[in-house]
Amino acid sequence: EQKARAELDPIKRDAIYQKGIEACPRSHELLCNYARFLHLIRKDYDRAEALYLKDLELEPKHALYTTNYAFFLRACLKKETQENCLPILGGEGHEEKWMNDLT
Repeated sequence: EQKARAELDPIKRDAIYQKGIEACPRSHELLCNYARFLHLIRKDYDRAEALYLKDLELEPKHALYTTNYAFFLRACLKKETQENCLPILGGEGHEEKWMNDLT
């Protein structure tokens, strides 16, 4: 994890994360941080979502992982993902209330 965070080149950083996941496929920290990297830096929404979901499969009741995935869904630019997440959050317009309830 530290090696990946220290690497400035996104392609090299991606490779470091992949090797880390291969070595420790159940590491919540790696899964979560790699998903955030793919989402925010690489804009690879499909791979990011797969990692968020894998992390949630391993630890479905963990508040941080659930929140990270919710933020991903909310921020995601993929229209189909946004439409699919709206019923979970309570429908159109309810995502703001849901997010405010977290604070």
